Amino acid sequence: MGEAWPERPDLVVLATHSGRIALLEVAVPYDTALERRFNDKTVKYQALAERLRQPEHGFEVSVAAIVVGAAGFVHRQAVAQLLGALEGIADIKRSEARRIMEAASIAAVRGSHRLWCERGKRHAQAEAQAAAAAAAAAAGDAAAAAGGEDAAAAAAAGMEA
Repeated sequence: MGEAWPERPDLVVLATHSGRIALLEVAVPYDTALERRFNDKTVKYQALAERLRQPEHGFEVSVAAIVVGAAGFVHRQAVAQLLGALEGIADIKRSEARRIMEAASIAAVRGSHRLWCERGKRHAQAEAQAAAAAAAAAAGDAAAAAGGEDAAAAAAAGMEA
């Protein structure tokens, strides 16, 4: 695989002893896009898999999508696809594949929570900046009004003299 290929899967698992490669693609979409992202990720590296299967490379290649929704939902085919992709490379049991997907689910929820908290902080900072700007503008208007009254009083005093 010395040539440069534009495709770059998230994870590549290679078993040199058996000539097997698993191309794993990870996504954490909104839960409403779970099915679409699973299909997109599954199809995305099929062309690369076909090239790697060619006689000049001679690998046995499988592609799997690890797709977990932002709220932690795991695509219904993810465990089976992961098991199939790793067969002959890292023979794992179904219970181990489920634990991997459970860990991915927990990580997705934690990441979503962190993003939500950061969003809240940025929102609070923006509100505080807007309030400070409004207070400064109000103070500036008050100072200008006070300055205008002083100028009018000085002008009136000058006319009396």
